Amino acid sequence: MHLRNLKFHIRTHRNSNNTSAPNITHPNTSTTTNANQCALCSDFCADRKTVIEHYRDFHNIPIEHKKLTFQSEEEFITWKLSFENDTNCKYVVNYQKCFKSHVAASFNCHRSGRYVPEGKNIRHLKILGSRKINALCPASIKIKKLNNGTCEVTIMDKHVGHQNDIGHLNLSKTERENLAVKISSKVPFEDILDEIRDSITDSELKRLHLLTKKDLYNIEACFNLCSSSVRHKNDIISVESWINDMQSNGDAVLFYKPQGSESEEWPMLKNEDFVLIIMTAAQCEMLKIYGTDCICIDGTHGMNNYDFELITLLVVDDFRQGFPCSFLVSNRSDKQVLKIFFHFAKSRLGTALCPNVFMSDMAEAFFNAWIKIMSPPKFRLYCSWHVDQAWRKNLSKINTKEKH
Repeated sequence: MHLRNLKFHIRTHRNSNNTSAPNITHPNTSTTTNANQCALCSDFCADRKTVIEHYRDFHNIPIEHKKLTFQSEEEFITWKLSFENDTNCKYVVNYQKCFKSHVAASFNCHRSGRYVPEGKNIRHLKILGSRKINALCPASIKIKKLNNGTCEVTIMDKHVGHQNDIGHLNLSKTERENLAVKISSKVPFEDILDEIRDSITDSELKRLHLLTKKDLYNIEACFNLCSSSVRHKNDIISVESWINDMQSNGDAVLFYKPQGSESEEWPMLKNEDFVLIIMTAAQCEMLKIYGTDCICIDGTHGMNNYDFELITLLVVDDFRQGFPCSFLVSNRSDKQVLKIFFHFAKSRLGTALCPNVFMSDMAEAFFNAWIKIMSPPKFRLYCSWHVDQAWRKNLSKINTKEKH
């Protein structure tokens, strides 16, 4: 007999006048992963609804529903995070279903359910034990998101079978990311723990205040912070960490403007713009030596999924080989951003460059930005590859016209 058939049999054949009928225990079902079990008397019930009725009728536990309405899903998420923080509990997704008129979802108490060991069950449980109570906790949040964006929420906030202990909570996503930034910035674990301990107040104790070195090691492994190349699985945090290292160990980063921030010095940069300018001391010396001969500007597209462009400022050395002297990584390559690029190169050099030859592709933005910041070159050349591509493109147009 399948378990679902047994549940159907219990629901359809129980005697409503018999007070002991709803609580039916079966020797095979008590060992399954199904947690429809009373946390107080260990009776197994057919479904979640029956367990809640059992709590109300047999254990005289008042279980009430509260209804709230939110104008948007973002408003609901903000409330849910605040509610979990205030009550020291967490509600995890149980199911989500889509209908024509709305989307329904249910969140259950994270301690409700049965502990199921993973792997070969060799490792011992933690001192606190499993967060699962091997029974059903009736606390839940049900949400109905209508097509107009309004969210109708039903809350059942009565917990049964456990206390809302902060020791069984996880660190929030924001807390983990903030700690990951500190770890990626090479802040010692002891300093992080001391800072957390110093922030404890008598009136409020949160999960973050119970932080241990084990938590920090887990975060370090989860975000791949042991790697020197990829410091964080979140690219933004990884770049921030790398730049912090570069700025603390030298002055290679001339300018950095992350996305999501404003620049008071350069108001032409938008909130969504990303600009990173790099020039090491060795690159600066090479630019001083060979910058009066030939300057080359090269743009590389399609570097990553963010559609950023790498613009490289090169010189030609004694062996007539190109040597990169500065880099610009940005989502823009127009005249305004290029002027910023050349401005910081000029500031680092201490003087404006006046090369004999200025070579770039056929876009006017490179040359126009250069003559606004630096001195005009004696000769202006186009890259042979771009000239060849332009010839091929125009020849194909001519051939097409002749055929017609």
